[in-house]
Amino acid sequence: MTAKGVNCLLVKTSSEIALKSDHVRRYFTKKLVSNIKLSLKANNISLEKIARGAGRLYLFTPDIKKTALVLQNIVGVHGITFATRHKWKEYSVMEEAVLLQAKKNLKKGDSFAIRARREPKVPITSKDIEIKLGAAVMGTIPGLSVKLKGPDKEIFVEARERDFFLYWKDIPCFRGLPLGVEGNAAFLFEGKKNELLAAFLLMCRGCNIYPLVEKKSKAIEKHVNNLKKFNS
Repeated sequence: MTAKGVNCLLVKTSSEIALKSDHVRRYFTKKLVSNIKLSLKANNISLEKIARGAGRLYLFTPDIKKTALVLQNIVGVHGITFATRHKWKEYSVMEEAVLLQAKKNLKKGDSFAIRARREPKVPITSKDIEIKLGAAVMGTIPGLSVKLKGPDKEIFVEARERDFFLYWKDIPCFRGLPLGVEGNAAFLFEGKKNELLAAFLLMCRGCNIYPLVEKKSKAIEKHVNNLKKFNS
């Protein structure tokens, strides 16, 4: 699934955030949302809506592709994917949407797997979703085979109480913790390559980096600016 035809970006937050207490998890997620909004604003990208889910953020914006490029440089984002959002009340709506995408992306001879994830309020289990959708796809498109480990293609389904999301693959991002959750750090830059790595690793642990230099110059400014695109 490419950006054509999609209507949102599904953002997977760092798995480390899920290990925190409820209070800390809410704080980390709030900080990440703030960082995303700042980065989009700095790149003149409008944001229609950003919704939250368990380990997920759902971004609705008129410029999906440009937004995806910005998100790939934001610390605290585990991965992103181009997704289609569908409202639903009955299972048949999900099956119809999956079959439509399967017909566009699967062909005779392909192996595939359905990967389902659902929130607790969804009445059907993830395993049942996978079994029922897998059977529907097999019954509709001849010549396919199910392969749970290492299939040619995967169809991902994420179900919530009132809507569900379909996508085909993740775009990996930087992971780490959202910038600012561990406070601020002043960092002395002298123009050495290892400084950038050290500063970047601190950023991945949630520290905002404030550069310090003994004397400003174009060379040192260019050196420090290598971190700028990652600093929301």
